[in-house]
This record gives sequence, structure tokens and C-alpha cells, in this order.
Amino acid sequence: MVGSIDAQTSRLLLEVKRFGTSRITAQYQAMDNGAVTTHEIGKEVGIHSQATADFYRDTWRSIARMVKDDYGINDLEKITSEHVVAFLESKITRNVAKTTFLQYASAIEKLEVALNSYANFIGSRIKYNFYLKKVRDTAHITLQLTANAKLKKKRLSEYTIKMREKAKIKKDAKVAKEKTNKMAEKVKIAAEIAEEKAAEKKQLKFEKAEKKKAMDHYLKLKESGFFDNKKRKVK
Repeated sequence: MVGSIDAQTSRLLLEVKRFGTSRITAQYQAMDNGAVTTHEIGKEVGIHSQATADFYRDTWRSIARMVKDDYGINDLEKITSEHVVAFLESKITRNVAKTTFLQYASAIEKLEVALNSYANFIGSRIKYNFYLKKVRDTAHITLQLTANAKLKKKRLSEYTIKMREKAKIKKDAKVAKEKTNKMAEKVKIAAEIAEEKAAEKKQLKFEKAEKKKAMDHYLKLKESGFFDNKKRKVK
């Protein structure tokens, strides 16, 4: 196939584009042709949305660039299982999300359909069959483990944050309790001091009253001549 990468991918896309037709009808046709599983049906059904077409074409372009850079091949008709498997393995190495990997795999399987359709159109005897089962199985195990590890890390992080929040609340409560206790102690000491001052004041008042009482009694005795009479008796 001649032309730029964009030209080649756009030409191959024409082989599988089914815009304006019923996807459900296409699924029934695939089942009539022997497709059984969801995966087999999806592989046989054409592209019915622009978003899917754009994603698939972008994926094909990425594969074409990788094949050109790594293998020196500039013809999409010369792509083999080795090339597409290498592309998918690079995605596993990068730890892409499992759903993203499956989207890439679907794009490659649609590329296989497009290449076979194009080969039939031009009368070529080339038969494309990309064997993706092994790399799919590897991705299923590896990416699932990665996803589990990420989920575990996320949950551990959430648990750590939760524990820190609890510890902070506990610490804040402890600090608040200590402040309350200190305040209560201050109030208690202030009350004791006030009580002592009140007792001292009461005592002083009592002593003052007693002195006054004693003085009044003395003055009365003095006025009555008690002390003069006592002096006479002494003489």
C-alpha cells in the first residue's frame, strides 16, 4: 500500500466504516455468519460511530509509526502479528488501564478485518490473522495485578488519611481536655484564693468589731468612774 500513514489508515478505515447503518442488524448478521461470543461478534461488526473511528485510526497510526521506526516498514499491508503484539506489549509495560488495553486490542482486531477486506478488494492472496490471545492473557494477569496493587495502594492511602484524621481528632480532644482541666484548675485556685480572702476579710471585720466592742466597754467604764473608784480602793 502506497501513500503516507494518514492516507493508508484513512483508506483502510473505508473498509470497515458503516456509518448510517444499524449496528444491531450487523450483530445479527455476524451471528448468522457463525460468530458466537461477544468478542467474535464485535470483531465482525463494522464501525458505526465517529468517536470509535477516530480512536481506531489514531491507534493504527501509532502502530504504523512504531513499525516504521522499529522495523523500517512503511507499508501497512506488511504488518504482522509480531508487530501488533509488540505494540500491545509496550502498552502492558506502560501499565495502561485494562479497559484501555482492550480498546487497543479491539482497534488492532478491526485493523485485521480492514486489511483482509482490502486484500480481497485488490485481489491479493494475503490472509491476515493477528494472534492476540497470548498477549491478551498476559495483559489480563499483569494489568489486573497492577490494578489490584493500585486499588490496594489507594485504599491504604485512604485508610492512612482516615487514621491520621482520627489521631488528629483524638489529639485535638486531648488538647481540649487538657485546656479544660487547666482552666478548671485555674478556676478552682481562683475560688480558693477568693475564699481565703473572704475569710481573711471576715476575720478582720470580726477582730475590728471585737476591738470596737472592747473600746466601747472601756469608755463606758471610764465614764462611770470605775477606774477612779478602783484607784481609791487601792490607796
